[in-house]
Amino acid sequence: MADYLKIPELARRLDVSEPTARRMVKGGKLPSVFVGGAYRVSEEDLAAYLEDAKVRIGDPSPKVVAPPSLEWALVAPDEEYESWVEAAGSADLHKLFISSTRYAEGIKTEERRLYVLGRAQRAIDQFFRLQGINTAKTIDDWPSKSAETEGRETA
Repeated sequence: MADYLKIPELARRLDVSEPTARRMVKGGKLPSVFVGGAYRVSEEDLAAYLEDAKVRIGDPSPKVVAPPSLEWALVAPDEEYESWVEAAGSADLHKLFISSTRYAEGIKTEERRLYVLGRAQRAIDQFFRLQGINTAKTIDDWPSKSAETEGRETA
């Protein structure tokens, strides 16, 4: 049976923080199993990941994900935008969400406003995923204040 590493050991071996190691695992960059309340990565999967990450002579330099400008985020083809969102860190996603929603407030046409807000929603969904927050339950599913109040009044 293979030896498995928990997140703290994985982080130490990769020389990254524990939250970074956890994001790598939860984001699917490193295959893992969830046993005994902890994510675990096999030695073999770690070795394969490191082999794929090797920089070889003649290879282009590793891709650096820079945060896009708001203008780029609004005009980039869907595939490029999705690619960036998947690779971006929490801070960049949050920044893009805030700037997009503020920008959307000033848009006059409903169609364009919905497009911008849709892209903002995609960024914040990925942000929540990175934070380990389940977004399956939407605000529409939450009980309203009036429903809570009505329930108390009838009791």
